[in-house]
Amino acid sequence: MRIHLVIVALAACMLAPAVQAQRLAPAAALRSAPVDTMSRAIGELSRASYAGAGRAMPAWLKWGLIGAGVGAVTSPLLASMASDSRGEPAQAAVAGAAAGFVIVGGGVALWQAVCGPDSSSRRAGLCGR
Repeated sequence: MRIHLVIVALAACMLAPAVQAQRLAPAAALRSAPVDTMSRAIGELSRASYAGAGRAMPAWLKWGLIGAGVGAVTSPLLASMASDSRGEPAQAAVAGAAAGFVIVGGGVALWQAVCGPDSSSRRAGLCGR
């Protein structure tokens, strides 16, 4: 179970820059560009996404950290109530923090990718007002 949580967390961390780069540049412009221009554009996108390091924290990271905190507190409490557990609160806290980060932070990142302010779903009216 722990291995699966670690794999999901790593996959979410690897996916987040790709989602951000996709939001910054339309895919059609990158597809029509030659290979030289395309590699240059990808380099510029990565520099642009990391250039704002002094700016505010991304929403998915902020909510992921909140989810991690809630998971770290809640999981040991729920594990202590189980009648068949041996009671290892540190292990339950780490597992709860990882699960909370992936579930809450991943949910916010997915919502931003699908229904963000500049997404085609939002423009089509599929995400509400």
